[in-house]
Amino acid sequence: MRPNRPLALVALVAAMVLTACTNSSSTSKPGNAGAVKFVNGGTFVAGQNSDPGSLNPFVNSGFFGTSTYPVSLAYDSLIAHDAKGSPQPLLAATWQETTTKLTFTLRDGITCSDGTPLTASDVAADINYVGDAKNKSVLTGQFVQAGTIATADDASRTIHVKSGAPDAFLLDNVGSMPIVCKAGLENQKALASTTEGTGLYKLVSMKAGNEYTLERRTDYAWGPGDWKNNQPGMPDKIVVRVIANATTQANLLLAGDINYAVALNERDAPRLDGLFKDVLPLPTGVLLFNEAPGHPTSDPEVRKALVQALNLPDIGKVVGGGKGQPTAQLDEYFVPNLCPGNTTDGNIPGFDLEAAKSALDADGWAGHRAGQHLDVRLTAEDGYQAERSYSVASAPGEPLAITVERLEDGEVSPYLVDDVADGDAFEVRGPIGGYFVWDGDEPEPVLLVAGGSGVVPLMAMARRRARVGSTATMRLLYSSRTWDDVIYRDELETLGIEVVHTLTRRQPPGWSGYSRRIDDELLREVAFPAVNGPRVYVCGSTRFVDAAADGLVRLGYDPRSIRTERFGATG
Repeated sequence: MRPNRPLALVALVAAMVLTACTNSSSTSKPGNAGAVKFVNGGTFVAGQNSDPGSLNPFVNSGFFGTSTYPVSLAYDSLIAHDAKGSPQPLLAATWQETTTKLTFTLRDGITCSDGTPLTASDVAADINYVGDAKNKSVLTGQFVQAGTIATADDASRTIHVKSGAPDAFLLDNVGSMPIVCKAGLENQKALASTTEGTGLYKLVSMKAGNEYTLERRTDYAWGPGDWKNNQPGMPDKIVVRVIANATTQANLLLAGDINYAVALNERDAPRLDGLFKDVLPLPTGVLLFNEAPGHPTSDPEVRKALVQALNLPDIGKVVGGGKGQPTAQLDEYFVPNLCPGNTTDGNIPGFDLEAAKSALDADGWAGHRAGQHLDVRLTAEDGYQAERSYSVASAPGEPLAITVERLEDGEVSPYLVDDVADGDAFEVRGPIGGYFVWDGDEPEPVLLVAGGSGVVPLMAMARRRARVGSTATMRLLYSSRTWDDVIYRDELETLGIEVVHTLTRRQPPGWSGYSRRIDDELLREVAFPAVNGPRVYVCGSTRFVDAAADGLVRLGYDPRSIRTERFGATG
């Protein structure tokens, strides 16, 4: 669900630390907006701390944020909300709703800023544009679900909307989308630097990074709820000046050079006590977890332990400069708040470092994806450290395992192979990597091409296939120097995949397999036909990987289907 703009111009500020306005006609006490005497007409000069960027609502993800106010006043939506969050008529006079369908009936007499009438077809075209995921609008999924379809009846001025997915806030979401007039939808290149809406104001000039000027439309006669075009407090012109420095904004406010400033800092607050100001909550220090499968934080116990390891009250004091307070809900700073209430009490675990340690120790390795690797760090008694990367050989869900090739002149591998005993501990960082992975739920054939110890991450994939019962055809082309150098030789025959060996230096008596380096002819005989669209994973030395990948491309493989991992000697 998306936040909506309040109805009064003086309240069109959301999610800021501190805002202030000069108002020489005010008879109210500072911070009391109820007794303000509104000024009619004139020019209202607003300070902004950043340039709004593109003015196209379809592509600017922060269009209703502070950086685009008040340029966003050039656009209306189908509905507005009152201070309590109840929907009010705006462009739509009436509506009917379910969680999947909407019907809006437009008010009469609505025109765009270029003077053309707004039709039901114009509104339906906007909704269809955002509902088509191919257009990649930032509004898709926020205001309009992908797959949403709208139809229009211009005679009755009605728009029928069928949502692409059930939406408990369907009216609030679709109804709050900024409506772009036909001229803007058809020329979005121009829309980046102009406005084509039905709002109270229209952009008349701009200097990117410096100043934007909007003028009030004299033909504007609709507005939210029972709004009247003679409503007090409406300036004839709004000038937005981009002023990055908050202290400079405060100085200009006190000098009377601007009427409004946003996101002022606490240092300047005492100087502004004589002005009308408001303090609104700004969410900071938000902790987000990636819960997608294969990530450690997909486990709720890991997420709980990570939160328990944080002293949130102390962190809040630092983040909020000693003036913040715990949030009661994620969306409490939206204006209006359509879902009031406290959703945090009882749902956020308290600070308990020992409980966090115990939980993470008990959970251990939080999980990995087949093909990922980890970093192992060893620390000597004198403090000297050595770190090496090793592919994970075990399938996800199995005890963590790596395979180490012992190098005689190595610094780490002799210790790991010869000296490590049960119970020894060393630092591990990972899992690492999200490109060279296979999760086992893909139906396409899988071609694995390994050179020497490059078979290790591919073994994890083969073990993964067996563990989850995948029906994807998997074939391994494995190049080794000799038969004795073949890693996992016996187990490979038990995993239900086809294994093709080539021995490049020495072959055992009676050997009938391949006995040369991988070349185009060998790949042509072993690889799946390119038309089958197989997934390909190649791992080995740089020279090996380049030869195999280039050969597959020459056979017609799509380079995007070939994933490679290169390694050097890791001692």
